[in-house]
Amino acid sequence: FEAYLKALSLDPSDVDVLRYVDELGQKLMLWNELVSAYSKAIEASTDDEQKVALMLKMAQIQNDKLQNVEDAKATLVGILKIDSENIEAARKLADIYTAMGDNSALLDVLARIAELTYEVAAQKDLLFRCADIALNTLNLVQRGTAFLEKIVELDDSDMNAIEPLLVLYQEAE
Repeated sequence: FEAYLKALSLDPSDVDVLRYVDELGQKLMLWNELVSAYSKAIEASTDDEQKVALMLKMAQIQNDKLQNVEDAKATLVGILKIDSENIEAARKLADIYTAMGDNSALLDVLARIAELTYEVAAQKDLLFRCADIALNTLNLVQRGTAFLEKIVELDDSDMNAIEPLLVLYQEAE
């Protein structure tokens, strides 16, 4: 394993060596060494797709194996800076924010996932969750109202969105 790490340090862009480091590191459970190897390969890479793939692996190890939620969160945010439409990173980030109880950050990432979701039922579910967090947890009435309005735009017969909207409109008068 050390020989592969040394070879990787000489050429962090060598995909074959990186694959061997990955396989051996996983088998030997050398999580810190893998994160370090991924980090070097990410820095050396000029291919955003490769960077994102490595960063996803790195975030998973940071979160699941090393229990380092802050580093995993930072890695996932970094992915979204490279690829703002990476729904996998956004979902993993939402899981972290949910576990942390960071409802403000969770609301932002769920709203982003809803934007990236094309299936109407799934998008409505996400928007309902956003509205619930905005209205019932964070007391953000305007933002919660906007989420409900978006649901009605998607489905103008959805009474689960229309009824609370009517109440919110009446309270605003």
